[in-house]
Amino acid sequence: MDSLSQAYVARAQSALNMLAGEDSRTPVERGAAAFIEIAKTVAQYQRQPETALVVLKASHSELVQKAMAEVLDVNDVFAGPAAQVLAQHYVASVAQFSLLDQLLRYATVIPGNMRQVMFGSGSVGNTVVEGGPKVTLNLSLNLGDTIPIKSVALVVMSNELARFTGEAGRRMFAQELERAVVRAANAAVMAAFVDSGSSVVAAGANPLESMRAGLQAATGSQGYVVAMNESDAAYLATVVENKGGMGPRGGEFAPGINVVAVDGMSGMLVFPASRFAMWDGGLRITSSGEASVDMRASPADPYEQTSLYQTNSTAVLAERLWQVVGSTDGVVSVEAS
Repeated sequence: MDSLSQAYVARAQSALNMLAGEDSRTPVERGAAAFIEIAKTVAQYQRQPETALVVLKASHSELVQKAMAEVLDVNDVFAGPAAQVLAQHYVASVAQFSLLDQLLRYATVIPGNMRQVMFGSGSVGNTVVEGGPKVTLNLSLNLGDTIPIKSVALVVMSNELARFTGEAGRRMFAQELERAVVRAANAAVMAAFVDSGSSVVAAGANPLESMRAGLQAATGSQGYVVAMNESDAAYLATVVENKGGMGPRGGEFAPGINVVAVDGMSGMLVFPASRFAMWDGGLRITSSGEASVDMRASPADPYEQTSLYQTNSTAVLAERLWQVVGSTDGVVSVEAS
């Protein structure tokens, strides 16, 4: 079946689902929508947590009801396994634009409920005599002596927008939450690898040649993640070598090569992602307990403390714990052209 026929089948299936009253969205889309509903409700009733619990437990979404079944404090909703599944679905929905999630796609991911991990691997050939020692490589990955990294995104909105129940308000909140979560994760990853002893290579004649130079200089890996500015990403999205269908904000450029656009970045960073071991502690949403926040028109502007109460505003925090276990060496920096 060709792609056009598949599109017709998909449209027909969606139409049948609508007629039958079924939800045609994928599990990830449904889970992400439930996550956003919880986040917006937390923001809407920031000063009334008991009301937020009542509203969420009466939600039309079965996924939200299941996540809230045994919750006593709305700020602890994502401590439960059902809510963490929704958070994972939300993370999957924005993973294309997140350096952290693209690295986790190829890295060795340490189970979240373990603090010490050790395993061995190697090869056995026909030169090993009967009863002789078999060569293995022991790799110890201990989380007990390391400090997790927390990437925190803050979304501030007017109380009027927080209480708006229409689709336009929900979409605006979802878009701002996505941008904030992605920016926070990307900034945290860049900071974590800034002192990794990166090798530096000269820029090429264009972004494609620059990326090729960085890939050639990088160590072997099952997959590479390339961080670059939005201008270079837009250039790569238009070249014929883009076999993966990446867009102007990034995506899969070719099998094993994923691009992430980072606003304001100079040059490129090439991560041999499968050479890293990482731990992901999950994403959670809480209401901000701060009375005032730093609000400014641009990052370069001076600090300006703003009262949420006086500006009739509310805020939510999106927090994610994660860390790189072991060495961060091997990242290649490509100079700006």
